[in-house]
Amino acid sequence: MQLIEAPLPKTPLDTGVITHWLAIEGVQPAIPENAPIEALAVPSDNKKSEYKEDGLPVDTKLPVKHVLSRELQLYFDKIKELTLSRSDSILFKEALVSLATDSGIHPLVPYFTYFIADEVTRNLNDFSILFALMRVARSLLQNQQIHIEPYLHQLMPSIITCLAAKRLGSRFSDNHWELRSFTANLVASICKRYGHVYHNLQPRVTRTLLHAFLDPTKALPQHYGAIQGLAAFGPSVVSSVLLLLASKEECYSWIKWLFFIFKKYQFLY
Repeated sequence: MQLIEAPLPKTPLDTGVITHWLAIEGVQPAIPENAPIEALAVPSDNKKSEYKEDGLPVDTKLPVKHVLSRELQLYFDKIKELTLSRSDSILFKEALVSLATDSGIHPLVPYFTYFIADEVTRNLNDFSILFALMRVARSLLQNQQIHIEPYLHQLMPSIITCLAAKRLGSRFSDNHWELRSFTANLVASICKRYGHVYHNLQPRVTRTLLHAFLDPTKALPQHYGAIQGLAAFGPSVVSSVLLLLASKEECYSWIKWLFFIFKKYQFLY
């Protein structure tokens, strides 16, 4: 009788499914969904007890800090130092070779991608640091021994910034044109290498660059970066852009300029 008169329990929450990287080439990513194995055996004092509305206790795991070996920490700190203060040294060039070939740096990939994204934002007025950061990014992307795909979403905005930002560097002598050309080739290589995995990567980048080029409020360096980025994709993309602009009569002057630029850099034959 008591069971019949008892209030009904609360409706359970809807079930759902989320995806995340369990392991990449045998290495477990340092994300909240993947706690280290040793953390599973932590005593109960590392758990925080909470209570739901129905009074049932719930054990909540406290965040577990991702631990790097001492050697990797020293390696990462040294690369940061060379990038930010000694990018013109021979040691920095050797470090770039190491980043492009060493398979043991895989645990550092999320740290490097965050480092690049953060420092690009901080140093838009420092041309040498921006160029050094793009060289570090290129070396990481050239490394066939590491799996950088899950971190492209963190890396691409910084790279596009160094291609199409209004101002890169603060001195008149800063050759930001060279930086934009370098970055354009880097963007094209990323789309070529990872386009089969992220099918919308190149179309999205192309639209971003095309909008930057067609925006009359953008500065000349931004138009230059957009042109270099589009041209780096090759003749097929250039032809598509010209056909798109040809459908708009108001863009006739842009078409003539584009044709001149692409012809000059031998992207049209």
